[in-house]
Amino acid sequence: MLRALQARAESEFMHHGRGVVAIEQDASSVTVIFDNGDAEAFDLVIGADGIGSTVRRFVEPDATPTYT
Repeated sequence: MLRALQARAESEFMHHGRGVVAIEQDASSVTVIFDNGDAEAFDLVIGADGIGSTVRRFVEPDATPTYT
């Protein structure tokens, strides 16, 4: 999924090398707080960070990955 997104998205919209420590959502945007203290607001967040997804834990805290 990550490679497909990278092929289609402009690099300015991809954020590598920073961990996500929190995600906050309101009626108009999603704010991502990074491990370096930066916070950025987005219209859409796609968590393409694998089976142990940090993003998933904020969106669906009770989700458990299962083998399919």
